[in-house]
Amino acid sequence: MRFHSVDEMAPLPVIYCSLGQAQRNSLALFVRSTVGSAALARSIRDAVTSIDSSVPTFDVRRMSDRVRESWGAQRLLSFLFSIFAALALALATIGLYGLLTYTTLKRIREIGIRLALGARPAQVRTMILSHGMQLLLVGAIIGLGSAIGLSKFLQRVLFEANGANADIYFGVGIVMLVATLLACWIPARRASRVDPIVALRQD
Repeated sequence: MRFHSVDEMAPLPVIYCSLGQAQRNSLALFVRSTVGSAALARSIRDAVTSIDSSVPTFDVRRMSDRVRESWGAQRLLSFLFSIFAALALALATIGLYGLLTYTTLKRIREIGIRLALGARPAQVRTMILSHGMQLLLVGAIIGLGSAIGLSKFLQRVLFEANGANADIYFGVGIVMLVATLLACWIPARRASRVDPIVALRQD
């Protein structure tokens, strides 16, 4: 069993023996009850005192509180990883938006020529969006390889973390796809509204 903490990698063998075989200075008493914690603590103290008044009763807490306390470090790590992941996603989205805006501005003359030759605004939007999807595909390949490489490290840091969870990879892919579409939509929409005459006059 996991004796000291929930994140023990190798559960220890444990045996239970009588108090006469293993003398201890402090004992733990487990009580199953539906009574509130305050009333239960008073009842436990009264029951112990009625048996032996010299035995002190202390640190009376619910098991859920103890479990929550033992998960404190893991919860903090998970929260920090979530914050860093959200910041990384925001930075990636902003960077992709800036890159697509810059490349769209550099192609204003080309877009104007396309529109002057009969290209429809929907085709221009599709062109810009396809460029963003190509960047997403390259980033997804690099990110997937990095995630698989870092999975071993995460398994050592996070409790029972599975490095090969296809659902998580699929969910992250969906989030990145939505973020990429949002980052691509504004430059694509602006490019489709370019006036061909104004675009052709630019140097």
